[in-house]
Amino acid sequence: SLVSLEITFCSIVACIPASLWRGNLSSLRDLHIRGCEDLVSIGGAGAIAEINKVKIEGCLKLKEIEQPMSRARL
Repeated sequence: SLVSLEITFCSIVACIPASLWRGNLSSLRDLHIRGCEDLVSIGGAGAIAEINKVKIEGCLKLKEIEQPMSRARL
């Protein structure tokens, strides 16, 4: 299972639907999204609530969450 995902400077991703986090990426524990200039949605803050470590920064069109966002839970 995928437990860590880093998406950096990816200009072709505009939306990551909430269903993806709950489905194919439900085992994810570490997420870092940086500099994705066309990203406008990650499915809402609740969609990534179960991911232990999250860092999102520099995604200027993403307004669903305040950036830079950094969260780590044990």
